[in-house]
Amino acid sequence: MKRRRVNWPHGNPAFGAWEFETPEGQLVARRNHPIVRRGERLCQGWDIWLDGEFVGTLGSRPFGELPDLSRAELLRAVRPACCGRHRSFLPAESERPSGKGGSRPNAGRKSLGAARRIELSTTIDGQTMELIDEHRGSRSRGQYLDDLVQGREPLPDVTS
Repeated sequence: MKRRRVNWPHGNPAFGAWEFETPEGQLVARRNHPIVRRGERLCQGWDIWLDGEFVGTLGSRPFGELPDLSRAELLRAVRPACCGRHRSFLPAESERPSGKGGSRPNAGRKSLGAARRIELSTTIDGQTMELIDEHRGSRSRGQYLDDLVQGREPLPDVTS
């Protein structure tokens, strides 16, 4: 049974991860905390993944015994936490990557309307700017101009 050091994205990044090829499947072990003496025993603190899925932690098993455990023995021996020093390094359900790639969720500036906004650079008379600001209220100048051009805003009375 071969063992090799692997770059594993899960668990405590302060410790290296080891992969074992066993007849039961791919076993990955990574320390969760440094070795701690608990009475007569040492707490090793191994986080265990079997075929890419987290199955639990082992506290008192030495590194050399891990690949020799059968699947049933391994599943019987693992626990949710090995000792009081255990810390979960598993990402929350909402933080787990979906595997689809792309940009971060909700990243970037939101558009103000349903349609995509474009940049418009123009030069207008100062008096026109004052009229726009006078009539637009709490809306932005761009929203006011959109409403005006699309007929959603009554035109100002020219006679007054």
